[in-house]
Amino acid sequence: MFRFRRHVFVAHLAELQDDLMHNTRRSCALLPAQQLGIALAVFGGNTFQSHAAFGLHVAQPTVSRCVDRVLRAVLRRVNSFIVWPTGSVAREVSNKFFDLTGVPGIVGAVDGTHCRIQAPSDREFEFVNRKQYHSINCMVIATPQLTAIAANAKFPGRSHDSRIFRESVVYSDLTHRRKDGILLGDSAYRAESSILFMQSFATLRRSVRKLS
Repeated sequence: MFRFRRHVFVAHLAELQDDLMHNTRRSCALLPAQQLGIALAVFGGNTFQSHAAFGLHVAQPTVSRCVDRVLRAVLRRVNSFIVWPTGSVAREVSNKFFDLTGVPGIVGAVDGTHCRIQAPSDREFEFVNRKQYHSINCMVIATPQLTAIAANAKFPGRSHDSRIFRESVVYSDLTHRRKDGILLGDSAYRAESSILFMQSFATLRRSVRKLS
């Protein structure tokens, strides 16, 4: 349900638990582990809070508070969680990609993922994606170890993956050589000079899952 193995959950809990502690003596206050678990159920299931509340046997407002507290705790640490690789770390990442593709110099794989949302009242049509549901189209760049090194969650579901990439800080940095390396992408990024298009991108995804 949480999309994490136990040791990964415990590691993230240790990182966030100080921010998730309640300053109250109420016996019914949720523990940090419970708050994190509830939030991950929403994040990992790409589902509405009301659906998660039903499955977890808690009230929807409780789910909302857990999501809010966990998100705030994560955002305070986002610059330590999502870091572009440099130096020896970049070389290690590039070597991993070379083992998978036979191509040197790759530092990340880029793709878009649609996070379902409720229909907004403002500019609703812009959030309807090609599968006809409302979403945010989130760009994520990751390593073979599934570590995110860049992300952009500012665009509505109607936005194309290539447009999101072209308007990102990463695109500007790669274009102006402020960042080194090339990225791996699917056909949505075929026209981008800083992205290597691979016909077998789906095969690579399966290979990465096996490594993880």
